[in-house]
Amino acid sequence: MHRLRYVAPFFFAALIAGCAPGFPEIEPRFEASARDAPWPDFMPTAMILDADPADFERAAAEIRALNYRAQRLRQRALLLQAPIEIAQDRLRNARR
Repeated sequence: MHRLRYVAPFFFAALIAGCAPGFPEIEPRFEASARDAPWPDFMPTAMILDADPADFERAAAEIRALNYRAQRLRQRALLLQAPIEIAQDRLRNARR
């Protein structure tokens, strides 16, 4: 009985592996030029270290602007889902 405890998992794994389909063919999906292409070069560290901090500041400002716009659009969507009377009152109050 002890042998069965140790042999059964290997037998079960072999059975499952035998029932599994073969690996799909990957190579024919790619063109020969893509298969034989060289590895891309790494980006030089000087280029990374010499990055202009203003680019990151501009990107952060754009992200803040987009987040603000998304927040306003979500508020407008909630307003449009409310009953008409409530939406009109909210619009009047927002314009004041």
